[in-house]
Amino acid sequence: MITTVIPVYNGERYLPETIESILAQTRQPDRVIILDNCSTDGTRDVFEKYERPGFEWHQNETNLGQIGNLNKAHDYASETDYLHVLTDDDPVTPDFMEKMIGVLKDAPPPSMAYSSFVVVDGEGKERGEEADFKCFFPIEPGKEGYEISKNTFLANQSELHTVLVPAVVYKTGRRPCRARFRPDLVQIGDCAFYADMGNDCQKIFEIPEVLCRYRRHEQSVTSENQFNIEHWALAELRVMMQVASYINEGALPRWLRRHRLLCYFAARSIVKVRSMKSVDESHAAEISRLTRAEVSWLHWALGKLAVIARDGL
Repeated sequence: MITTVIPVYNGERYLPETIESILAQTRQPDRVIILDNCSTDGTRDVFEKYERPGFEWHQNETNLGQIGNLNKAHDYASETDYLHVLTDDDPVTPDFMEKMIGVLKDAPPPSMAYSSFVVVDGEGKERGEEADFKCFFPIEPGKEGYEISKNTFLANQSELHTVLVPAVVYKTGRRPCRARFRPDLVQIGDCAFYADMGNDCQKIFEIPEVLCRYRRHEQSVTSENQFNIEHWALAELRVMMQVASYINEGALPRWLRRHRLLCYFAARSIVKVRSMKSVDESHAAEISRLTRAEVSWLHWALGKLAVIARDGL
């Protein structure tokens, strides 16, 4: 059985396109669950328009918040063989499910597969170089999916090169999903969640094709959280180090990875400080003060050199 769960809150605008993308699948899911988080708009009307055999409306008694609803969506893992959690505004291509199941069908559970993606704006237009978030994975149209090692996957996650919720299919073995989204990781919860999921998987597959369109709104989570230094900056280092601890490697590679990640954190923090200076100089200074306290002067200096080299200054 293949189950697609769509967690939604006030999804009236984009939900129709997302449901249409499911109906267009060359390999249809057997069960589609709209998991509504107490919407106050016409989300229920959208469901009723598309309602058919295999479609279910599940209404939360209270609003669980985005993180709570995502966790509840993953609770359906024990009721299905393959679980796809599809966010309500991120449509997938018609061959998404067929290609995902294709690489997972012979894998032992639990296993996972993920695809590359493109970032689009609120109108569905692809965002270019100005996008604040991009696909970190190869994009090679027509290339078949392949297995990647757990260490490679975890190394990517430790550098915050995360996979996306709508671009993942999880082969469950009809067992509960042990990974959980954490309420203290509002900004980078995906990295920690998929590191936990991947660490629990027997096999992980990457499909280097764009099979998902990830919608990045003007009022993104990033813009909402940039004045919360804990969410926007400091939590990154905690996640980096947590995920790095999962990687199976010797003492010297582990030591080198730790210091490389500290330099990477410094570089990311310096970029944040620069971008914030034009908005709120005092807040930029506070970001600098708090993030510098997390690393040595050498890590900060090397991170700064990396930013200068990247910018060609």
